[in-house]
Amino acid sequence: MYRIPCQLEGEEQAALFRWAQFQSRKYPELDLMFHIPNGGKRGKAEAARFKAEGVKAGVPDMFFPKAKWIETKRTDGGFDNRFYCGLFVEMKRISGGTVSTEQDRWLEELRRAGYAAEVARGWEAAAAIILDYIEGRYTPIYKTKAEKEAKACL
Repeated sequence: MYRIPCQLEGEEQAALFRWAQFQSRKYPELDLMFHIPNGGKRGKAEAARFKAEGVKAGVPDMFFPKAKWIETKRTDGGFDNRFYCGLFVEMKRISGGTVSTEQDRWLEELRRAGYAAEVARGWEAAAAIILDYIEGRYTPIYKTKAEKEAKACL
């Protein structure tokens, strides 16, 4: 049986930005979304230069700098209102690709700082997260290590 090769993370990300460009007529705020070039394999000299310039391991791949109030309905019938300063997305390929300890820590800290922060497996998952955020339906999906540990203590 022939298997279609899994797209690389960079290919998934490029597909997401093509989608965002296409959707920007309906959602002009998508033009604000950008990639944060922190990842990738680099030589020692280039890695040292990037580190000196402020590159940090684990920072999510993309940022959508649009603040948003989101109202979600609770199971008891009430509502929770949440203000997010913007949305960070860590891209992963659909199959494979793991969230590193540094990435998990960044996602946790960004959430504590008032940002929505998610992991998306593939461009379509990322697009769904972004649309949910834009249209006010966003609820956190990815559970950080700290969130999992806190739930286990209850």
